[in-house]
Amino acid sequence: MKQFKWSSCLSKGSAFDLLLKENEEDFVVRELGVSGGLSVGPLCNEETIAWLGQELEVELAKDGSRDLHQETVLTKIENLENKENRRVVHGVYSAYPYVYTVTVKEEEKVSVAVVYHRTHTKNVYSVNVTKKGRTTHEASEALSRELRVKNTSIKYAGNKDKRGITTQRLSISGVSFDELHAACQRINHPPVKADVPTVSTAPKTTETTENIPNTETIANPKTASFDRHNLSMEGAKIVPYQDIKEKLIEIEKRISETLTATETDEDYLKVVLNMKGEFYVSRITRIENGLKLGELSGNRFYLKLKTDAAPDVVADSIDKLAQQGFPNYYGSQRFGYGMNNPRIGECLLKREFQQAMSLILSSLKGLTNSPRVQEALKHLEEGDLQAAGSALPPKFGTEKTILRGMLKKIPPKHVFQMIRRENRMIYTHSYQSELFNDMLAERLTTGLAAKEYAASAWCGSITGKEEIKDLVSSTETPSFDTLLLPLFPTPEAIKPANSTTLPDASKIMSGGYRKAVVVPRDVSYSLSEGVLSLSFDLPPGTYATMVVKEVSKNGVEECTW
Repeated sequence: MKQFKWSSCLSKGSAFDLLLKENEEDFVVRELGVSGGLSVGPLCNEETIAWLGQELEVELAKDGSRDLHQETVLTKIENLENKENRRVVHGVYSAYPYVYTVTVKEEEKVSVAVVYHRTHTKNVYSVNVTKKGRTTHEASEALSRELRVKNTSIKYAGNKDKRGITTQRLSISGVSFDELHAACQRINHPPVKADVPTVSTAPKTTETTENIPNTETIANPKTASFDRHNLSMEGAKIVPYQDIKEKLIEIEKRISETLTATETDEDYLKVVLNMKGEFYVSRITRIENGLKLGELSGNRFYLKLKTDAAPDVVADSIDKLAQQGFPNYYGSQRFGYGMNNPRIGECLLKREFQQAMSLILSSLKGLTNSPRVQEALKHLEEGDLQAAGSALPPKFGTEKTILRGMLKKIPPKHVFQMIRRENRMIYTHSYQSELFNDMLAERLTTGLAAKEYAASAWCGSITGKEEIKDLVSSTETPSFDTLLLPLFPTPEAIKPANSTTLPDASKIMSGGYRKAVVVPRDVSYSLSEGVLSLSFDLPPGTYATMVVKEVSKNGVEECTW
């Protein structure tokens, strides 16, 4: 982390060397759900496909002679007195993958129709995806290709590191359960070419063929729009809610216990460290809505770091980390190749588009380990813009767009309009991150102001309007453990010791507040034969590299393989 300019630490102690990310297996990230770390167990099992057990529904679901594309109302649940009753009914019945539920209003009465349809696409599902040496976007693309759906049908709470092994949730909408299950199976067990020995890309699990739905006779047409006002109740069983209330509550509890079951750290690591391929998909679960950015409880990190530090020095530093925390800097990955992204973001906000283009292309010079990038730079120096764009790998989409715009003599402002908004925002958010890091470093060096913002919540940042209203307050007795610093363009966010007017970004990005110091949870470590194994939980939006920076007192070196 030689280019990382913010060196101020929270606690005092001896600096020592740590080597981070020497191998992918040295950096493992496990997204946290409401009940702990995500599971890497089987795709599905009979317990997660819960069912009431009434003979009529079971027979209908298993009757192979039925037209599986025909929607049929199995049951109508009546006498639902309130929303909580309806929630229980919807939740329990929809846990069965070939069923969905519809609220039916008849005059002043509300009931729920339970509809059977083997290939319906009305549910939203989540899957746990473990990836190795790949980006979250690449994992999403792999799933979308197998499902033959648009990327927009797949959502996730945030990006996970490429350089390492990570497990996170992805949500999928607009597909049937059978389509999703079959796609996950293909990812976990990809077909092999003839005369090539079969090698499973997935870790061994307890899943058997009895748990896998028979999809050979199931076509994949999308469900036509279904008019709930024309539901045919012919043959449907009418059931008063009170008759099945106790059974429903019992099953809801069983479903919850099954879906929240997860592996210990040891068992989780045993699975992910033995995966052979780049992706492994586990635990299909029905959820209410697609995932949104930041919709996770946090992440658990499992790091292995090489060091020659004395055990007592390491122990002292980690004890201070567990008690006091670490400065919540934005990590180096926010600032791009050569740490140029903040300057590019500043240029964009000041509408200096030509300068921004030049900075983006000049940043490529730092990628000395990429032959294709070096080839592109050579063509660029020779003035051959077309050859330069062709030489760049596909992931350099922004740079390719700039080169095409230059070739066609498109005005710089219009070139940036051709770049996807989320890619442009990488630069403006980097500028925001730099301003925050500057303010945090100043507080650590010169002390706190007489009046600051504070929150006791365990979080990385607070940006939602309702969250700010509920959690943020001002205080005249500030301390680092609750300190919040404003995020640009919040008015109080200014450059330390600099009166330069900041660019107006109020119409482009939102501000908010960020915790100055975060205390990791569930910290554990061991030191053996020069290898430090360090595990801890962090809230969303915080960086494990900043934990290691604090522990080593800036002695960490990150491999660039």
